Amino acid sequence: MKVVRLIFIGLIILAYSCNNKEKQIDKSTDLGRKSAEEFAQIFTNENKKYLLNSENIEELYGYSSKMYTHIGNPLSTQDTNRLSFAVELLNRILVLDDDYLNAYRTKFSILCTIDRFDDALLVLKSLYKKEESYYTLMNQGFVYEKLMKSDSSDLYFKKALELLNHEIDNNPSIKMKVNRAILIALVYGKEGGLKEISNVIEETNNDYAKSVKQEVLINFDKKEYIKDNFFPKSERLN
Repeated sequence: MKVVRLIFIGLIILAYSCNNKEKQIDKSTDLGRKSAEEFAQIFTNENKKYLLNSENIEELYGYSSKMYTHIGNPLSTQDTNRLSFAVELLNRILVLDDDYLNAYRTKFSILCTIDRFDDALLVLKSLYKKEESYYTLMNQGFVYEKLMKSDSSDLYFKKALELLNHEIDNNPSIKMKVNRAILIALVYGKEGGLKEISNVIEETNNDYAKSVKQEVLINFDKKEYIKDNFFPKSERLN
């Protein structure tokens, strides 16, 4: 079943060769064409040391993002080690530029994948200071749900809904209104979400809103929705 996702974590993969004349990663490396096995071979100890001292943010982000996209199911020890190194690269980016928002988003996603949820919450709190958005608050709700802290989860879903209402005042797009219906379902239950999405459909006759009603909200189950849309992709595949 097609699932509408609310997590907007940018994983734009950029591959840049290094211009350092003394030490550089092989310029023939094409991240977009490497298999997981080939990709793992790139990370010799020498290359890791180089990357942790690099000041090329695009390169660092390209490698850390690529490591995240090449995880297996289930996670192997190599996958976990690679993701932990990706977090180190993202930390390096944030030392160089603490306004690089994609580094926060990707770091959050990776930390959730390797079950470091307390650290993931800290990343979201830092991101929210940089960019006040409803989906950052919503992701905090997802993390608290994973940690089995339902009171905190519900609190952040409500905060996300409140902020989304304000954002809709400035940007009343169909997508925003559909996301509000889903958040209402998370906060107040399926019937509230169905009523909201029905209002959107009556107002706009929009096909996307209709598909969300049929595929997500008619049989909405909070726990299943959170599992499908938030839990690490290695877990979602099981």
